[in-house]
Amino acid sequence: MKTLLENEYQEILLHEDLGVFEERFKEASSHIFGEDYIREVSFFGKAIVENQSKEQPFSKLIINTLAGGPTMEPQVQQFMHEEFYPMILKAGIRHKAYCLGPEIIAKLSVELTVDNDPRQQFNYQFFATLEESMAWLQTIRQ
Repeated sequence: MKTLLENEYQEILLHEDLGVFEERFKEASSHIFGEDYIREVSFFGKAIVENQSKEQPFSKLIINTLAGGPTMEPQVQQFMHEEFYPMILKAGIRHKAYCLGPEIIAKLSVELTVDNDPRQQFNYQFFATLEESMAWLQTIRQ
């Protein structure tokens, strides 16, 4: 596992042996909104683009909010649909596992954002543990 970026809100990891990018939110991320959240998600998108394998592109990612995670208000949802999802799709991402923590409002906002994506171009599932997320992604071929 390789750390691509770490700051006070998140850690971005690449599990090279599994072919999986992971955005692991920290507890402090529960207190960011709007432009601050968009900035953090943009870091993740850029890390995917810059670290994508040319020989065997990685097609899987995990959004991990077990330790915390921001609430996605309409401005952020629009950014996700119009900019972030197309960026990671172009970079080769096809499968997303959401490992959601217990905070109900943040969890609901993530589920609504994903379920309401007008393009629905990703294969995705929601999970309660990182182990379940990883296990599901490993059943999918690159």
